[in-house]
Amino acid sequence: MQTSALNAILTRAAATHGSKTVANWFQRDESITYQQLAEKVNLVSHALTQWGVTPQSHIAVMMPSCAESMSLWLAIARVGAVMTPVNQAYQADELHYILHNSDAEYLFIDASYQPLLEQMSEPLPLLKQVCVIGSCPQLRSDQMAWTELLAKACAHEAVAQQPIHANALFSIQYTSGTTGKPKGCMLSQEYWVRLASVAAEVGAERDLENCLIWAPFYYMDGQWQMLMTMLLGGTAHIANKMSLSQFGYWLGEYQINYCTLPEPFMQNLDEAAVQDWPLRMVNTFAWRPHNIEKLQRMFGPIGRDGFGMTEVGGVTSTHAETDIQAHKGTCGQLIDALVKTTIRNQHGEPVQPGQQGELWVNNQHMLQGYYKNQQANIDAFVDGWFRTGDLARIDKQGYMYITGRLKEMIKRSGENI
Repeated sequence: MQTSALNAILTRAAATHGSKTVANWFQRDESITYQQLAEKVNLVSHALTQWGVTPQSHIAVMMPSCAESMSLWLAIARVGAVMTPVNQAYQADELHYILHNSDAEYLFIDASYQPLLEQMSEPLPLLKQVCVIGSCPQLRSDQMAWTELLAKACAHEAVAQQPIHANALFSIQYTSGTTGKPKGCMLSQEYWVRLASVAAEVGAERDLENCLIWAPFYYMDGQWQMLMTMLLGGTAHIANKMSLSQFGYWLGEYQINYCTLPEPFMQNLDEAAVQDWPLRMVNTFAWRPHNIEKLQRMFGPIGRDGFGMTEVGGVTSTHAETDIQAHKGTCGQLIDALVKTTIRNQHGEPVQPGQQGELWVNNQHMLQGYYKNQQANIDAFVDGWFRTGDLARIDKQGYMYITGRLKEMIKRSGENI
């Protein structure tokens, strides 16, 4: 048993970097320090417990990235509840499916999305309470304003840390598969801490200070990158809306050292132009080799490709010493000894090094299963191994190459469906 793993990160960081800015939502003109965030998490934790939230209560959150959503995320972890982040692009029927499938008892929703609740034709019998964040002209009897919820909270004392198992369910992260409805990945706090810790170990070597996060927080990247920033004692500069035309300005204005660099941005960048950007490490996930080579010519060996997915977390990564010419197209080697992989043929038998087959992964902190989806679990797991559905090969030096998918995948608005 232990206390909340996510809040242990915040507690240590607040004690060391109290007055330093931890998050800057520059498009919202909003920022918060480590100490302010710790205090707000304590207040929200009190509000949750006084509202009736208990360990393993299911809470859905449909909010943009902001100080409120960040404090709520960490407060849910602190009280040992289970969080389901909801895609802000969802319509009423999609939101209803997520709330119903995740067994949501509480919903925190931004006022701009509140009308979706009125558009639902089917009831949600498990949903007890709804909290609306932002200005809303009229609330139903079962709804409460965020300001009212916090006003009722007493935060004179710290919330007693709930004892939780390291691998207790913390989040149900929905990811779209190749077919059918979104599937809820059951993830623990340790899953998120491990993802962030692996990246932070490399980041510490690069002296990362300013991190740019543009992925929405209902995806996995925004969450682990925020935790990585806190582990490093840095500042996260968070974009609520991605803009390729403004990306270069952001890199210079906020002196960004780390980000996931969009390949189209690098593709269109003038190689002859001198860029005064202090980049020290960037993710180049699934980039084409010629753009990785261009990045290296312009900024040195700062790119890190890799393979990961919501279900299994990080699996492989390249590093500064990777010979991109000798291993063109690789997504790297295993990130650590806790991750195991095997390439299997159509009969589930291991193939020889260098041969193509389906990538299977065994990770100590991967998903615990798909929530309430027995058939998906039967299809995905074989003797503790997770079948990724990706075709890959691994050479004799342990470098992995993703070569395709077992099934074709369609993309809608950047999501696999």
